[in-house]
Order: sequence, then C-alpha cells, then structure tokens
Amino acid sequence: MTDPSPDPFWIALLPAEERQAWRQGRLDADARNLGISGWLVPQDVTAAGTLEELLMPGVGDLPAAPLLQLREPLTPMAEQQLVKQLRPWWRQPQALRLFGRPLLLLQGAEHLSHRQFSLQRLRWLAFDLLLLSCDRGDVLEQIEQGFDGQVQDLEAGSRQQPPLYLQQLRSAHHSMEPRGLWIPAVQALTPAMELGWRAGCAEAYKEWLPQATAWSRLRFLGEAEAPVVIASWQGHQRWWPGESAASSQVASAAEPAASGAEATQRRCWGTPQSEHVALMIHGYYLEKLAVMVHRLPAGGHQGGIPGLDLYVSTPFEQLDEAEALLRSQGWPRVHLVGVANRGRDIAPFLLELLPAALQQGHRAFVKLHTKASPHLQKGDDWGQHLVDALLDFQLLGELPQRLQHDPCLGLLTPAGTLLPMSVALQANALHLQGFLQAQGWSGQWALQQRFAAGSMVCGRLQALQPLLNLGLSLKRFEPEAGQTDGTLAHALERWISLVILEQELRIDVLPGKTKAVPRFGYGWLEATVA
Repeated sequence: MTDPSPDPFWIALLPAEERQAWRQGRLDADARNLGISGWLVPQDVTAAGTLEELLMPGVGDLPAAPLLQLREPLTPMAEQQLVKQLRPWWRQPQALRLFGRPLLLLQGAEHLSHRQFSLQRLRWLAFDLLLLSCDRGDVLEQIEQGFDGQVQDLEAGSRQQPPLYLQQLRSAHHSMEPRGLWIPAVQALTPAMELGWRAGCAEAYKEWLPQATAWSRLRFLGEAEAPVVIASWQGHQRWWPGESAASSQVASAAEPAASGAEATQRRCWGTPQSEHVALMIHGYYLEKLAVMVHRLPAGGHQGGIPGLDLYVSTPFEQLDEAEALLRSQGWPRVHLVGVANRGRDIAPFLLELLPAALQQGHRAFVKLHTKASPHLQKGDDWGQHLVDALLDFQLLGELPQRLQHDPCLGLLTPAGTLLPMSVALQANALHLQGFLQAQGWSGQWALQQRFAAGSMVCGRLQALQPLLNLGLSLKRFEPEAGQTDGTLAHALERWISLVILEQELRIDVLPGKTKAVPRFGYGWLEATVA
C-alpha cells in the first residue's frame, strides 16, 4: 500500500535569539533533520505600524512566514505603513506558502483600527493571501471577521496558573473537528518555559506531535501539506529525537507480508431464518465463548427473543472443540468456521461471518468477541461490560422491531464506548486515510464523527453491506504480534461507524454504567480539564 496521505508540514516558531543564526543559514540543516518544513518568524509591530526589524529572508532554503504581534492600537495610517513594509516579503522565493497561498499569521487583532477594513488592508499584500488568526476564539467567528482560519493558541503566560501539560495532550485526543480552517499547534518546552507549565516532559511531547500530525493529515486529506505549528523550535530540538525517530512516527502504512493460507474450514448445521437475530461471535478464547453462549437460550425463542442464529469463528486448531461445545449446548442453527489467527476479531467478521449472515437476509445482528485486553488494567471488566450490554434479553427481544420502526437507526453501542474519531488517531490515521481516499470521503467530515470503541455492537445488518466493498483479503491484515493499536483491524473498528454514518444512519448508545470503560485518550483528566 502506498502512503495515501500528505506529507507532514511542521512549522516551527523561531525565537528571537536564533534570528541571526537563521539569517546566516545555520539552522536549516538541523531543522530538516528534525522534520521542520518552514519557519514562523515573530514580528513585533509598533503603534506607528513599523516592524521590530525589517523582515528579510535568511540564506537557507527553508521557507518562512511572519507572525505579526500587535501590542498597541494601530491607526489606519499605521496599518498602511505596515503593509508597505511587508509587501517585499512575498517577492522572495523563501516566502512560506501553505496550500499554494502565501501565509501570514496575526496575533492581537483587537489592536486593529477596524477589524473588517484592517484585514482588507493586509490582503493588499497578495491577492491570494492566507491570513490566519493566532488569538483565542471560535474559528467560525474569526472567519466571519475576515480571517481565513485560525491556528491553535498555546500561550500559557496569560492564564492565572500554569496549565497541566497533559491537558493539552488530552485535548489533542478528544478534538472534534472545528468548523472551518483550523491548524493544530504543539508546545515543546525549553527549561525556561517549564515554569509556565505543569508536568511537561519529552514522552508526552513525542505523543502530542504525532497525534496533532495525524489529525492534520486526516483533516487536510488530499491537500499538499498537513500543517502543524510547533510553538518552540528550541524545545523541539530538546525533546524530538531526530530524523530516524521522526520518520517512524509518520511512516506510511506498509502492506503486510502475505503469510499463511487463507483457506477456511466450516461446520454448519440447521437452517437460518431471516427474521432471527444473527449473533456473530469470534471465539478466540473457548472458555469465554462457552460462558457467553451458555447465558442464552440455545436458538432463542425464550424470554421474548424471536430467535437466534449463531455465526462463530475460532482458530483452526480449536474448531473441533468449538463444534463440540456448541452441539453440547444444543444450538440448532450454527455457522461455525475455523480461521487463521490474524486480524483479531475484525478479519473473521468481515471475511466470513458478515458475508454469511448477509446471504441469509437477517435484519438484525449482534457482534461480539471473547475480549481479554491484557494491556488494560481492567481488561476483563471492560470486555464483560460490552457483553452484558449486548446480551440483554430485552434488547435481543426488541431489536428486530426497533429497527423496523426506526429506519434511521443503524447501530447501538454499549454505554461509554462512543468516542471521538481523534482518540489515539496517531496510530490509526494512515489506514483510515487510505479508505477515505478510496471512497472519496472527506477527512474533515470523518473527524467530526465518533466511533464505537471495543468492536462490539448491534444493529441493522444490511447497513454493513458496504464493508464488503473494501475488497479486503486476509493477507492485508498484519500477522499477530500482540499489537494493542495501529493495525488494520483497529482502523476498521473505526471504519464500521463511518460506514453507518455516511449512510445518514444514527448510532445510539445503550443505557448502562460506564465505570468499566477504560479512560481512553487521557479521559481520567476529564475533571481536571473541566
């Protein structure tokens, strides 16, 4: 698989003490090695509209853009003077262009003489100027006032107390797509800056920057760049490990090597009925499968359930045991398949169970798997929460009629599992980008959606039909290596929800407590952030 995403475009804020070195071309080699694609040069603007120093490019080859910092009120005449000084900059070959447009950032817009007319004066600099605000505020409000969009504000000095660094990391994981053009920013700390933040560290930065980059890659899918502003070049030097590590953080999703046979073995008995609920389970752990199916009346038809037809996958070597288990419990209608241990529960579901259930014409389905999650502190509680929510007698009894009476309902997911698409996006964005580009869907739209974490859901079976159009084969899934995130299977966990939402169907949350749900994406900081 080729890299479907734009290159990351990291723009570093140039500190005043490095200005001379930049002009002499002594920074660009180190900057490129640390992934930097361009510079952001702060410029203080006086009340007379003059710049702190005449903005001229360095002799290096990295492009640069000015960040105008207004600290005093300007008159219309001062603004004209400012434009006059800036105009020569865009004649320079090193003027930074973003999305093919010359870039200008502005901080302190409240000091303009008139918001609308002042911004029009700045646009005299270039007919296609990309003018972004660096002030806090709503993105759409900034655009209505005349900006093209906004760069995330990260100033800590104006807050009453130093902010918790991990709050910013949590925000990066729970960032629903703002409407309009918005560019994320990250903050690496120099030793002098650490007094302005609490609990900043290199490990957190090494997660924050790839997370912001993944978000930008998905947001600007199909564009030439995926911009992220790095709010401290010196801090980035201090905390970012260098070219080899940087490239590994943004490497493309490679095609897994083909290995193992794709052949399957099936054991089927009974005649499925379309009006029954299709209960689809990947039974990797047979003891958990036994407990799961034992809690239900074999075949349904009790407790108000209209009927259950069982579709089960299990590793090849457990096929005989799984068959004996299901026959001993008296399940009358079973589609049992032995599969390779590859692609977790998702590969058997998409390649075997879903096609079989669709062929039988079921309206309603429940998807489960014998989840262990040993990498989570309470992985068993998390899995049990999902199973309990979906193997509820009342839910199973009402599901077919509920879908019939509510044609806009697509999925139902256990309480606490519907998460923003941005959570842990750095591990899953590249696979998602490939799917989005293949389908012609918008990355910006995808970032506005939520997905059902845990990969256990129920709902309208026919709504999953588009999943078969992906043309996946077993060799596309990575060999099993104990991965906790970032595989094709993890990305498809998100894609299931996008397929439902793209059809303008709804995802509803089932009632229940959320205590057992892991606090993904630093969710344990929720109270602190609020």
